[in-house]
Amino acid sequence: MELAKDDFAVTHKNEAIIHKTIKKVGEDIDTLKMNTAIAQLMTMVNEFYANGCTKGDLEYLCMLLSPFAPHIAEEMWEQLGFAAKHGKMAMQMPWPQFDEAKTVDAEREMAVQVNGKLRSTIIVPADADEETVCSSSRPSSSRTRSST
Repeated sequence: MELAKDDFAVTHKNEAIIHKTIKKVGEDIDTLKMNTAIAQLMTMVNEFYANGCTKGDLEYLCMLLSPFAPHIAEEMWEQLGFAAKHGKMAMQMPWPQFDEAKTVDAEREMAVQVNGKLRSTIIVPADADEETVCSSSRPSSSRTRSST
């Protein structure tokens, strides 16, 4: 657990993936799609490796992992100090709630095709209109990556 910072707050970089994971795992458990729930947890862990994480981030991981790997989740819960903090085991905690506003991406990656061939990808704001997307797709854009 040396990878996690001692801060009990959720990091800003990981906030969106945590809320997306809470939503996805909760929905997948309700519809008995256990494999896709675990895949989403793996995606969240990969984001933690990429962005760094705090104990606050790992608290959510433990609660979400508990239905699938209870023994490991409870051991992590104890080692990270959450049992002492909350006075409960991870399985006794209420299911975390997600904020719908934090599950929406601020930016989207779009493909730029010419005559049916992929020429580049661009990153545009999620609420961008067609004109903004078209102007961003011009070769002069500094945010394009050539794929050929």
